[in-house]
Amino acid sequence: MTTIRYSVAACQTDFANPLDRSHMAANTDRMLAMIDAAVAGAAPFLPVRLIVFPEFAHAAPIYPTVDQLRQHLAVPIPNEHTARLQAKAREHDVYIQSGSMIEADPRWPDVLFNTTCLIGPEGILYKYRKVNPWIPYEVHASPHDLDDYDEPLFPVADTPIEPARRMPQPVRQALYLIVASLILHFVIAAISPNGPEAQRYPDLTAAAMAISAAFALVVTAWLGWKIGVGRNWARIVLLVLTLISVPTAFIEILQLGPIAPVPAGLGLIEQGMDIGVVYLLFFPGRNYFKPQPR
Repeated sequence: MTTIRYSVAACQTDFANPLDRSHMAANTDRMLAMIDAAVAGAAPFLPVRLIVFPEFAHAAPIYPTVDQLRQHLAVPIPNEHTARLQAKAREHDVYIQSGSMIEADPRWPDVLFNTTCLIGPEGILYKYRKVNPWIPYEVHASPHDLDDYDEPLFPVADTPIEPARRMPQPVRQALYLIVASLILHFVIAAISPNGPEAQRYPDLTAAAMAISAAFALVVTAWLGWKIGVGRNWARIVLLVLTLISVPTAFIEILQLGPIAPVPAGLGLIEQGMDIGVVYLLFFPGRNYFKPQPR
């Protein structure tokens, strides 16, 4: 099961269809307000990183001929509407799948396209032109209609939000080992009340030992949570704690072995788990913690 790191807002619209390109600004105004509302509404839960608008949100092909669409509604891309969406994407650090608009491209001057754009803080990442127009009511062209069309029919963009969706298997395995190590630690404490910790702190009462164990549990669980969401500092703190505790624990296990071989053996397994956690986080899982480009 992958960890969800962000949310997606799918925005519904019921705009009046613009009669000419000068009326498109009103629809763009409303879309910008909807983006603000989506980001603010999701803020207490998960950050919105992708906002999607439906087909024809900017302009629908309301005229029956290509010439009329070209005269009244066709626009080049990029344009003032994509520029405003880019500015909003940069303001909120989001990606926006725009509503579609009627596009005129000088490479193919005889046709028009029904086009939507993926827009991020860095600009337009791709344009998708509708491949299957609704014939006979949609008179704009499909890329399939053009013999010399050389752009991807179904473009895919590489964005910084994509890796954030996937926790690598080594990191997931490390988190499982952290949980298993915690459980094993309390099993050892339960079957060996005079084990390493009791010998290390002979003057502590049982209540103090319980408080100490609870504190260690909370700290480890908190670090595990931060590691799970990709915080590099948490990985480093866990490394430091492991480097401090493992050598001491091995010495105590060697001393405990002749007296209580079962707890000592379980202790060796626990320390092996802790070392395995560090290995998984710093070698096969290291790319998960690299800063993502904005």
